[in-house]
Amino acid sequence: MAYQPLYISNYSTGLQNDIEPFLLMDDAFPEIENAYLFRGRLKRREGFRSFGRFRRILTAQALGNAAGTSFSVNIITFLTLQATSSLQEGSITISVAAPGTSSFTEPATPDGTLVGTGFGTTGTINYTTGALVLNFSAPIAASAVTIDFSYFPGLPAMGLFQKELPSIGVLQTVGFDTVYAYTYNNSLNAWEEWIPGTTWTGSNSQFFWIANYWVSASNNPLFWATNFKQTDPLRYTDGTTWTNFAPLTTATETLWQARIIIPFKGRLLMLNTWEGTTAGGAAAATQYRQRCRFSQVGTPIVAATSWLTVPQGKGGFIDASTNEEIVPAAFIRDQLIVWFEKSTWNLRYTGDPNIPFLWERVDSELGAESTFSPVKFDKGVLAVGHLGITTSTGNSVERIDEKIPNEVFKFHNGNDGTRRVYGIRDYVKQLVYWTFPNDNVNGTFPNRMLVFDYERGSWSFFKDSFTCFGRNLPFNDVRWIDLPTTPWEAANFQWNDGSLQSGFPDIIAGNQQGYISLLNKQTINDPSLYISAITPGTPPIITVTNHNLQTDDFVTFTGILGTSSVLNGTTYKIVKINDNSFNILTYDPLVPGFINVVL
Repeated sequence: MAYQPLYISNYSTGLQNDIEPFLLMDDAFPEIENAYLFRGRLKRREGFRSFGRFRRILTAQALGNAAGTSFSVNIITFLTLQATSSLQEGSITISVAAPGTSSFTEPATPDGTLVGTGFGTTGTINYTTGALVLNFSAPIAASAVTIDFSYFPGLPAMGLFQKELPSIGVLQTVGFDTVYAYTYNNSLNAWEEWIPGTTWTGSNSQFFWIANYWVSASNNPLFWATNFKQTDPLRYTDGTTWTNFAPLTTATETLWQARIIIPFKGRLLMLNTWEGTTAGGAAAATQYRQRCRFSQVGTPIVAATSWLTVPQGKGGFIDASTNEEIVPAAFIRDQLIVWFEKSTWNLRYTGDPNIPFLWERVDSELGAESTFSPVKFDKGVLAVGHLGITTSTGNSVERIDEKIPNEVFKFHNGNDGTRRVYGIRDYVKQLVYWTFPNDNVNGTFPNRMLVFDYERGSWSFFKDSFTCFGRNLPFNDVRWIDLPTTPWEAANFQWNDGSLQSGFPDIIAGNQQGYISLLNKQTINDPSLYISAITPGTPPIITVTNHNLQTDDFVTFTGILGTSSVLNGTTYKIVKINDNSFNILTYDPLVPGFINVVL
């Protein structure tokens, strides 16, 4: 057969399924998964690097009294920690107020054993279940047992944000799960609970919205947070303490909650609010789905006066003339675009102190159903709605997904699926990512990413399970020794790559177990799920809470202790049992095919 010239063009079309495959251009693909177009090339997607897990540090926790020659307790149940919790290896120190005071610590390489001093001899700790056993060289009288340790609550990541600090250009990375707030400690390269003692009670679909606005009496920037749970308070913090905020709107009415907090024209705005009588409390509040509630010009934090409707010219509200609900909002230049369920509006500033804002309908057909789907650009804001992915300029709204017109209808609506669509812009790779649950299974958490190359208008999909996105600007340069790939000939980046510099805008993502990852950092993915139990058998049952995996996915195990450690370092094919467990298969080259693992 004679040679035929093959023209390799500058790829620009990417994923396209609005026409039959045989009609596609040469640079178009009917399917693209785990690859994307980048500056004319088709590239394999990069893997993510671990950025730690949401973690709490507890000290001097009482575990009861030890007596006799041994003591046992379950740390997780005794301290009423979340059922999804696991203990951090290498963080445990135990003190027993026996004669001479005994203590127990982990060996240099934690393996589930404890080394005692004084009357203490040995002990064991199960990091997964929390079961603790302490042994003593002689019977002791009833003596108090206390523990210092760190643990991972294992709850879904519900927001990753940046808090402004007094120094120019310095931002603190803040994260939330359903119960706690965390900050990233750049010195320890680990997450820590932020301002212990403050908790929330939202569900795994009630994501956090934040705002950086105003300052405290000591001139520290304030950071606001809401999860839109009716009975959870609005809160703000100066970085030291959280303040519950429930301002009066009249002498007897109070603003309790809001979906969106956003500063605009010298005022703080609350969109889609819960309001009601002060005496009745938040539980008796009424939701005003179309409402914009605004503060006075100036300080918004005086709960008694900053939000009062009278006298005129201070605070107030204005309701849009629709029965739809406010979902997301975002700025384009100096315009505030507000998306309702099936329409798009401008919240126009009038300059009149008595009526500072007016609602203007921009589009009566295209709205947005996902609070965290908007992605901002200079000339428009992208958002995900029930009829398509759109861009709004403030004066018009248009679909941008003509090449993949039916994909948005495949986003899973059950289990609050529309709330879980979360977007972010990658300035370095010139991509937009949206995480979403697809309709292949009746799952809870997102299991796909829709990827948009906004320079060329091309699309693709990644197979990933993330609940939210955010950014991290590292305080320090990354040294080569800090990287998991130390030989530079094995790296997939240059030694002077900009991503190693301090202040580089890294994209981070959180998942359903509170793992946080740095995107696009290496060729493989770091561990991002925790095994809570292994039941031996043929095949063994692997228990992983909310694993979000499907039959025929592949996994690799690391860090398993005990007899099941033989599974470490091998890649297995899985067979899903349910949302919390699966079987594993191994490849048999003699068949060839996959067979049950024997454990």
